Amino acid sequence: MGGHRADEPPQHRSRYTLNVMDEGDGLHRRLIRATRGAADGQIAKDFGVAITAAIIEIETVAELDGAALNFEVHRFRADRDLTLPYAFLLWLSIADAFKASGIGKCKLVAARLSARLSSEAEARYLEQAPARPVLQIERVHVDAKGVPVHCSTSVFPADRIDVMLQRPDAPDSGCMTGGIEPPSGLTGESADTWE
Repeated sequence: MGGHRADEPPQHRSRYTLNVMDEGDGLHRRLIRATRGAADGQIAKDFGVAITAAIIEIETVAELDGAALNFEVHRFRADRDLTLPYAFLLWLSIADAFKASGIGKCKLVAARLSARLSSEAEARYLEQAPARPVLQIERVHVDAKGVPVHCSTSVFPADRIDVMLQRPDAPDSGCMTGGIEPPSGLTGESADTWE
């Protein structure tokens, strides 16, 4: 993850962000599978539903210039209007799915970051050896009424990502910024709003 202090931005890397990935700027996202399942403890808590409540899970892999960039699991409540998960299946972009489903802009209300070792399946999708370090980012989005509509888990190879979080009230902030060192050296800025 780099040898820099937490209060200093890393120096020798491109700033390629998670929102630029959603725009598809040189990125290819492919569908792995879509299933209906049951919420586990953390997902149930994030959605505010009972454990075992029905959810829809959509797994994707993002690739940049032929190299795996991340593996993601997007979760949607199955007891709500299914327009959002169907729109995500069509566009494979959560930003486009929010627009296409009529939900519009959603607010990112939580982002949990953790480091751990990859599972065998994650390692296969990320094209790395099993049990290698990964960075996991879990997000919760709510609609205009404050109801959770989307939870996601993104897993990145730890040697390919560096994330910097800024307070929403910091000068020139207003966003959560994630910097990634992609194979192609593309650059960009984030716009995951905290509104």
